Amino acid sequence: MYKGGTYLALGASITADIYSAGTVVAPSTFVGLLGSWIRKNKGNVQVVNKGIAGNTSGDTILDRNFWSNIRADFVTISLGTNDASSSYTSQFDTNMNAIIAQVRSYNPSVRIVVCAPPNISASPQVTNMPAFRTACANIASAANTATSPVTVARLQDAWASVNNATYLDSDGVHPNVAGHNLIFGIIRDVIANDAWLNNLGNV
Repeated sequence: MYKGGTYLALGASITADIYSAGTVVAPSTFVGLLGSWIRKNKGNVQVVNKGIAGNTSGDTILDRNFWSNIRADFVTISLGTNDASSSYTSQFDTNMNAIIAQVRSYNPSVRIVVCAPPNISASPQVTNMPAFRTACANIASAANTATSPVTVARLQDAWASVNNATYLDSDGVHPNVAGHNLIFGIIRDVIANDAWLNNLGNV
């Protein structure tokens, strides 16, 4: 018998494989790359991509019927870029905590990675983004438990903002293939030694 797991990806267009310049296809996104890496190095995993282009954290709550009944072993939550079209408010924290609570309701031991937004060139997000990145780190820290670990992945460390043209599509928002590879590497390093990954092999 081969035992596997479920990876649920929540987010907006960076997660959803939808890009304005059309330069990235699903297997080359960070979600696809994570799924491939897990299968190659750890064991079987089903990837369930529930990213929706344009979504904010509030939209993701409103769309909960689209994803809330999935029992996931691993979840990435990549939100904040669209929220940063407006100034930060504590509603972002409220929404993110509700998302975390929802995925835990189906699996109290789910592993969660909160992805702080990567560097982009679009305005006004550039101005507002630091507050959302700080919020992501604080949300992850406050939600972390021994049973259901939550860690922030600092996607802003994937590349420096001076290199945006190298790693973003022409719209200045969506990562290209090279950008997704760097984002994948950040998240892979966060989860590489996770206990849940050791349960995906032959049993």
